[in-house]
Amino acid sequence: MAEPAAFLELKAAFETGISRPLNWRRKQIEGIHDKRLSRAEVMLELALALQYTKHEIDKLVRFGKSNRTRSGNSVSLLNGSQPRHDIRINSIGIVLIKAHWAYPYSSLLGPIIASFAAGNLWVLDAGSSAITELLSSLLPDFLDHSGFLLDLQNGTTGLVDVPPSSAAVLEISSSGAVSVLDSTSVPSSSSIYVHESGNARKAATAFVHAKLAFNGQAPNVPRVALVDDAVYPQFHSAMHEALIKTWPYHERRLKCSASNSRTH
Repeated sequence: MAEPAAFLELKAAFETGISRPLNWRRKQIEGIHDKRLSRAEVMLELALALQYTKHEIDKLVRFGKSNRTRSGNSVSLLNGSQPRHDIRINSIGIVLIKAHWAYPYSSLLGPIIASFAAGNLWVLDAGSSAITELLSSLLPDFLDHSGFLLDLQNGTTGLVDVPPSSAAVLEISSSGAVSVLDSTSVPSSSSIYVHESGNARKAATAFVHAKLAFNGQAPNVPRVALVDDAVYPQFHSAMHEALIKTWPYHERRLKCSASNSRTH
């Protein structure tokens, strides 16, 4: 069964690398902190989650200042000094988060914070329509719409409450600054921006799959890809490979025939 278009968008957003920067991770965790404070009279069980947000923010700040360490397991043969190694936190992709029935809010927000801290995106299965409804009304006001999806409960397979905009939908200003569009300003011809901090090949594959989902009628799928020169060869090659694997053989043959007729 084909993956829902919304999930394909989330995959494409991750592959563009938007969740890699430490500043983005920190802002999402701070959003959880702000959301908790705004609902303190309701979510009394979240004292631990609040403490966890502060801990993760502090850890990201420390990591951002210095991401190098000395290894205690090896010694240089030349001068006896311990070598330095870069520490890299590799994001894994999209994380499914499920609630515990006894303490639903803290059991959701803890993994959400951990996912953001690691540079991952996530899909939420709250297990309760009431919890989903509450979080649906709060999360988009405090978090980047690109970073999450809210899933259906009760084991159903579809996705609902999809954020109206994708992290892959970006606005590129004349100065080169990039900002994520909100739900009210997403144009009919939106764009994705692929750069060196992401995986260009996987971004291209996810982009093609999203474009071809539901016979090309998938909602909120960007129509234009803006690609840095440094990663353009990989992106172009991966798009070509994905199209070859995805298109039906007879459609590819018709396209090739039409192209050959124009070149002769």
